[in-house]
Amino acid sequence: MANLISYSITEDTANGAVSPNKLHQEITDDGSVSGFSGLNTNGDSLEILGDSITDQPSLDALVAAHVYDANFGVATTIKDFIIGNYTDPYYINQPFNLFDFKNMLLRECATSKKTYKLANGRPQKAEYYIDGILVAVIYWTFTTTASNVVTNKKLELVYIRPDNSESDKILIKNKDFDPTDQSIDDGALVMKERVDARNNILEGIKANLAGIIMAGLGKTMAETVVVIRPFWDEYSSQRSDFIELGAENWRTEMAALDLGVTAHTWLGIELAPTYTVRDFIVEKLTY
Repeated sequence: MANLISYSITEDTANGAVSPNKLHQEITDDGSVSGFSGLNTNGDSLEILGDSITDQPSLDALVAAHVYDANFGVATTIKDFIIGNYTDPYYINQPFNLFDFKNMLLRECATSKKTYKLANGRPQKAEYYIDGILVAVIYWTFTTTASNVVTNKKLELVYIRPDNSESDKILIKNKDFDPTDQSIDDGALVMKERVDARNNILEGIKANLAGIIMAGLGKTMAETVVVIRPFWDEYSSQRSDFIELGAENWRTEMAALDLGVTAHTWLGIELAPTYTVRDFIVEKLTY
């Protein structure tokens, strides 16, 4: 059950004033209040609604550094952004932070998406285009343990202005994971997240190898499949161990592979001076 946490706002904090929407966003980003759901100002007291303060010094420092901004949260409408040109007139005056761009566009408009991945296979950002024009971006932020297990996943949306600058970030998802809690599904979810990410790495290797062989050896797609299939067959168990377990044996074997002996001679194709296809695979398996 949520608790009301109150403490005094000193005179030098926020020049004696608080921008509730701004501080709400700052506390959400800071993560120092568990189960945070809102705040109020009551005289010289700040009332924070949440389960508990998880980091009191961090919260105190954040509130002390808070700067009053009368314009923060003032309803900027979607017509102030490029995507307003493609919005149904019924929604054109919608505050941008409440705008659902996938469902409020003109019927004849559709978005295309370009997703960028990090080296570890996780998504970094997705860019949304209409008629080839960038209109919105979703950013992913991951917090992980030393062993690369996700403990928090955050998604934030921005819209693009006519000058190509970005709007303030709109938090659309903020999920904590506790893989040690056996009463919830977080353990399974974070393991699946790593499996999916490593599978993304492998799919990226496959796509690049096909293009490299076609260009480097002058092969058709059908001929490329014939050339590369024995490689995938030989390293089938290593690939499975990499995806399912995060094992490093495939990377180790590839790094030690003698290019003068292997039957997969295309691994020696140079993509840059002293940088071969074998090196490319080792690099992608290292994250």
